[in-house]
Amino acid sequence: TDLQENESSDEAYEQLRVGLVDWREQFLAYQDTNSVQIEALTAQLEALGPAPPENGAEPDDIANRRLELNDELAIAREPRIRAEEAYARVNALIGQVDATLRDRQADALFQLQRTPLDPELWGKALDRLSGIVSDVRAELSRNFASRVERGTLWDRLPVVAILLGIALLLIIRGPRWVELLIRRVEARSGEQGRIVYGFLVSLGAIAVPIAGLSLINVTLISTGLLGATGRSVAVGLNLAIFAYAAGRWLGRRHFPVNESVPSPLSLGTQSRGEGRFLAGLLGISVGLLLLFGSLGDLAGFSSDVASVWTLPVFVVLGVTLYRLGRLLTRTGRAASGEAVSNFPAYVVRLLGRAVQVVAVFGPL
Repeated sequence: TDLQENESSDEAYEQLRVGLVDWREQFLAYQDTNSVQIEALTAQLEALGPAPPENGAEPDDIANRRLELNDELAIAREPRIRAEEAYARVNALIGQVDATLRDRQADALFQLQRTPLDPELWGKALDRLSGIVSDVRAELSRNFASRVERGTLWDRLPVVAILLGIALLLIIRGPRWVELLIRRVEARSGEQGRIVYGFLVSLGAIAVPIAGLSLINVTLISTGLLGATGRSVAVGLNLAIFAYAAGRWLGRRHFPVNESVPSPLSLGTQSRGEGRFLAGLLGISVGLLLLFGSLGDLAGFSSDVASVWTLPVFVVLGVTLYRLGRLLTRTGRAASGEAVSNFPAYVVRLLGRAVQVVAVFGPL
């Protein structure tokens, strides 16, 4: 009935599918019901020999025994037949659920939204942004007053201040400390050591900001100051900072500051600096998209409003990817401009062209 009416949500259909899969497994197990009895009855029938032709004669006692065994075999097979029928039915229902979800995904993919270039949407987007800020401020004010009234906030204030200070220090200064440590490790290691130890230490460029974010999360949760909107913003900001740290780390690994550090790309000093900048900008762009995604469930945050916010990010993302693709096409060329004709460099240049194509058609 749900499938015929096609009015349930995607989540409801996914839950329905989970239940159907459970039933299908049960029906599959039920197909082995009375298997021992069926095997024994079949063996007994075979022992009686083949049945006579339609008008053929057979002794009464053998005929009666054959009829009795057939009746018992039909009764023993009944649960198995019912299980096979139910299995076929539930399997067909699962296929219908999958087809319904695929059709909905196709409809959503080709559904036209309002263009984010519509000036009417710009005002709504700004109003929603100010509304989110107001909601967070109201939640903080309300929860702060409640905690102060109960006296729980002042008791935790010293611990909160220490945790926030450590968190900010890890986020702001932590990546710089990791970079200094990487340089010292790479300077004191051989070629293989620079690759292995430098890579392992460089993971701290992501681990340190994550540690700072975790401290901030623990601090905010312990205070109880955040409401529903504040938690969504906090989650989005955490994802955004993580994306930026990951982009910055990838940029440092593929476009190292020190020329002596091995890199999969053969680029000059100026090109590597541009690569690090583009990698960081890429991380910021992805982080903003993750932030907007975490705000998507808030009231009043419609797809039309989201498109106004995300369009500039997609444009910046397209420009960044195009420049990054152009940078990749330069790899395999030494600083003197001589081409290096090897297969890895050819693959990277081909990848750079593909990135440029995506950069143009993606925002469009």
